[in-house]
Amino acid sequence: MISQWIGAITKPRETFMNEKINASIGKGAVNFFIAGLISAIVGLIISMTSANAGIAAAFGVINLIISPIWNVIVGIITVGILFLFAKLLGGKGSYGSMFYLISLAIVPITVIVALLSGLVAILPILGILVMLGFLILIVYAIYIEVLAISISQEIGMGKALLALLLPAIIAFIIVVILVLVLGAAFITMFGSASSTTGMVGLI
Repeated sequence: MISQWIGAITKPRETFMNEKINASIGKGAVNFFIAGLISAIVGLIISMTSANAGIAAAFGVINLIISPIWNVIVGIITVGILFLFAKLLGGKGSYGSMFYLISLAIVPITVIVALLSGLVAILPILGILVMLGFLILIVYAIYIEVLAISISQEIGMGKALLALLLPAIIAFIIVVILVLVLGAAFITMFGSASSTTGMVGLI
């Protein structure tokens, strides 16, 4: 399992091609669970260095139970959305294949994030370098995810990238529309209240 995690980072295309036949939702769920557990453990360790270590540690212990399960649930839903868009763009693979291949990179990426977070917590002076590391990691993680979608669904990298970006674009548009609608409603309500108050003052 460890060799597959390392391979997903160091030689993702070869690893995904080889592991595609071994894909299963169960294996993918285990990877997401382990990633959530690693994240929770690192969070607990970092919280122990805070001023309110006792309270932070208590929440950290609770997070050890919640985070792995939550990570699996979020993974299932997120990959499900990406799978739907990949299918709309001509994807031919299974959900289990896509879920598993994406999950292979989750654990090593989580470990790298944990190391970077721990580094900046111990040596805050390295903050700028760590931020640069995070940016590089985000770009590479996107590449790996697009590659996993492409190989699992047998579509080109362009369509795979589109399958990854479309949900985010649609979600952004929905948020903007909601903000505009709520803002307009608030302005209308505030304007009506001001008018009413002004009329009462005149009376």
